[in-house]
Amino acid sequence: MTNRSIPRSSQRMLVDILLKNSEHILARTLVKRLSNRNPLPFFQVSGDSQQLLPYVIHVWDYPKPTILSFGIGPCPGKSSLINSLFLSNFEQSVSSSYFQGTIDIDFGYSFVQARPINIADAHGSMSFDLLGKVNRLFDGFIIHVNTKFLFDNFDLVKQFLASLPNDVYRYLLIRDSTFDENETILGQLPVDDKLFLCQVIDKKADDSEKVVNLLLEKIYRSDTFLIQRRSENDLGSQFQTLFSPECLTKLNAEKQLVDSIKPTLIIGNQNHFPLYNIFAQMCKKRIELSELNFYGSQDKNTMFTTQAALGELEMKLRAHDSNQADCGKAFKTFFNLMNNDSRLINLNILASTLKQELDNVLMNGSHTGDWPYEHRLSMEVHW
Repeated sequence: MTNRSIPRSSQRMLVDILLKNSEHILARTLVKRLSNRNPLPFFQVSGDSQQLLPYVIHVWDYPKPTILSFGIGPCPGKSSLINSLFLSNFEQSVSSSYFQGTIDIDFGYSFVQARPINIADAHGSMSFDLLGKVNRLFDGFIIHVNTKFLFDNFDLVKQFLASLPNDVYRYLLIRDSTFDENETILGQLPVDDKLFLCQVIDKKADDSEKVVNLLLEKIYRSDTFLIQRRSENDLGSQFQTLFSPECLTKLNAEKQLVDSIKPTLIIGNQNHFPLYNIFAQMCKKRIELSELNFYGSQDKNTMFTTQAALGELEMKLRAHDSNQADCGKAFKTFFNLMNNDSRLINLNILASTLKQELDNVLMNGSHTGDWPYEHRLSMEVHW
């Protein structure tokens, strides 16, 4: 075996092998962990075509717009430019099938100050087949094309751009320009904006930084970048057209499970947790009792009253048939989830849904510290 026939290792290859050899729960957990600091595989090579990685939809940052960067024809340096623009860390392409017609996506979860957009990066040259699959998943596109390739293959480039939706932002980057090209015919291209770029070799050089900052300013500018984002329902419908029948069956089963438990275990109310209500009252009484000082100036009757109330609550929680309260609907629903062969899968789905609900609340700027427990349900509450 020669060195040329040995596939070059890469992070993308390792992640792909790991996910393909992991069971459903483990793969979903790995994707969730990887998304915290790394780009995720979005479209993978599967035989002669590309296949959507289904676990990505569970970590998709729906409130933010998502843009796709791709190249038409040979145009090296796309990933490095995107990394400089958005402080992402997309892996640089190597000679491997993992970097031909594949797409990675970075949600920017590692940023302390949230990045306003999600970034997807297509490796290799874009094909009409792949573009047709993904063009309704994104709110905008950054299209890279080499200057010489553009003018030598103008009709082909125009055909690629015409296949993009009209209701998204399309930014054409004409790379390695000498700035003496005839721009007359470029008005025929269906794009919202375009920019000629010289060959950016050292991105830390002053001239290169000015170009990068200019490009970033145009992308973030409110009057050019699309403000209206695709809704979660719209994206969900588009995702379903890309899933395999087996994957679609699993996802529909998960959705049915979430819909059945959501009114009780995700957004429940106090009536669903009669025993936990008593426990919450006990905790409150114990806090009150810890703050009382028998030898202080406070009313001593308050301490005796609080102790008596605490004793009554403790009696209610004791397992006597004469005064044992009904466990409640939430307990029965949770018990039923555990009382079947898919208990681990059910636990994973419940934990993910609870976390997503809490993240949505925190993303809206709400603080949950002073909320009653039924408004911030967690796995600890259910256990």
